[in-house]
Amino acid sequence: MQRDGKLSKADSDLYDKTANWFEENLPNPPFYDDRNAIRAVTWFKVYDEARHMIERLAPYFEIAQKYEVEIIKSVRYEAPGKIVYEDEYQVGVVDHSGTLLDEGEFSGNGNRRGRSLGIGNKWLSCD
Repeated sequence: MQRDGKLSKADSDLYDKTANWFEENLPNPPFYDDRNAIRAVTWFKVYDEARHMIERLAPYFEIAQKYEVEIIKSVRYEAPGKIVYEDEYQVGVVDHSGTLLDEGEFSGNGNRRGRSLGIGNKWLSCD
């Protein structure tokens, strides 16, 4: 909706402010350098170190609700795939066999803005 110019000026500004905060504060996995050719999906961890990242997603959820856009959440109790990247806040995964994920699998699309959540061994994707 942001990319298509469908948000109000205030919502667009809030979206940009939130996106800029993530760009400045969340490490960018290296697979995004080549536009994510491996089609990895990122998932947030929900440990104390990452909790503030998840709290910063609130504006995205508010905008989605306002425009009646459903956010799909999926929960994983095991690693959501083969981990190809990890930092203190997130993991990047491809499927368990190491092959590319199908479009939409794990509710992710590899977009830098599509982030996901995890709690200990519980993983939650919000895309």
